Order: sequence, then structure tokens, then C-alpha cells
Amino acid sequence: MEDYVSAIKENKEPYTFAVIKEIYDDLKDETIKKAFDSLIEELKQKGHKINTVSITLPIVEAIYPAYYIISSAEATSSNANLDGIKFGAYKDADTYEEMLFKVRTEGFSDRIRRRFVIGSISLLEENQEEIYLRALRCRRMIVETFNKVLESNDAIILPASPTIAPLFGDDTPKKSFNKDAAISDNYLAFANLGGYPSITLPLGFEDKMPFGVNITSHHFTESKLFNIAQVVEDITGLKDLTKK
Repeated sequence: MEDYVSAIKENKEPYTFAVIKEIYDDLKDETIKKAFDSLIEELKQKGHKINTVSITLPIVEAIYPAYYIISSAEATSSNANLDGIKFGAYKDADTYEEMLFKVRTEGFSDRIRRRFVIGSISLLEENQEEIYLRALRCRRMIVETFNKVLESNDAIILPASPTIAPLFGDDTPKKSFNKDAAISDNYLAFANLGGYPSITLPLGFEDKMPFGVNITSHHFTESKLFNIAQVVEDITGLKDLTKK
């Protein structure tokens, strides 16, 4: 197994970064955009190259629904193992069917149960072509698109989220699957769909709440990714932030 820590170099080579225009343009928080723009300028000053890359909007918009359908189907498939005997907590019930119902519902949040329902619907034989297989085809197109970006760039760099985290108790709408979901709030699923190594680092603070920057590289380039992360961390100076 490769020793990634030992592979981090003191003298960093210049890297080429891609900024996806459609995702960057979706950002609304000026504090986050300003911090990200400042990081990009610092990278340029240190000899690194920044490419602004445009991806057709339908591909970017397809990331979240494709991920949601596929991950929900996987969740449903995994949930089928919960029989209350070999897997899952045993639930007292009058019939085996009633026990299965309890094992596969109790203890799960509404969000998880929603995934089970959507996954079950997408895997039904009469729905597979229209929902599940279409999501797989979208996944292939998304991965092919990002492969092309990463073939000519060492990494994709973007703010990790469009806002800071909401406070507990805030009257914030629950995040759910909907057609109006923000691109910049869901684009990171492309790394899940493509199996890319990806890391999120601290970038700054707003109202004493942190926000981050994400770096994603091509397949099997974890060592390069950690070296790039070190370059970014050296610029931000945000490390060892654990409060003692």
C-alpha cells in the first residue's frame, strides 16, 4: 500500500486546476466567492495554472438526480438484507411479515425511508427502463464529461458548498429531492458517480461558521491529490483547527 504521507513533497510542482463555470456561477454567497477567488489568485501567483471550463448545463443538472436514484436503489437493495435474524435488530411481532416491516422501518429517519421508497419504485420491473436505467445512462455521460476535464487538468477545484451550515433550530427547508435543488449544493456527487478521489479543506469562516474548498482529481491519483491539498493548505494556513 502506498504511503501517501511520505509521498507529500516539500517542493511542489506547478499544477493545473479546472474551475467549472456553471457550478461557480451558481454561487450566491459573496463571502465564499471572495475567499475562493482569493485562493485562485494565490495559486496563480505561485505558478499554478487555472482553467475555467464550461460543461453543458444539462450534464451538471443531472448529477444530483442521477446520484439520488442510483444511491436510493442501492439503499433499497441493502435494506433487503435486514431480516431481523442475520442482519438488523430483532423486533417482537405476531408475524414474520410484521417483524420485517418493523426491522426495515423503525429507527430510520424520514430521509432514509424516502430513499427506500424511491429506490423500490425505481427498481420495479415496469419502472427500471424509465428511471433506474436512465439514471445509469446519465451517470455514464457525467463520468465521461468529467473524465475529459481531468485528462487535461490535474484537479477540479471549487467551493465545497454554496453556504455555511445552518444553525440548529433555523427555519431552513429540509433538503430533499427536487428539481430546483442548487447545482453548487449537490455537484460533489459527481465524485461518487465516477469514483474519483476527492478532498474538502477549510477555506474560511463566515459568522464564525466554516466553509470549505473541494479538490477532486482523476482515478488512482490519490498521491497527487494530497500534494495538491498541501499546496492549498499552505496558502490558507487553516490547519490543526481542532478545538482543545
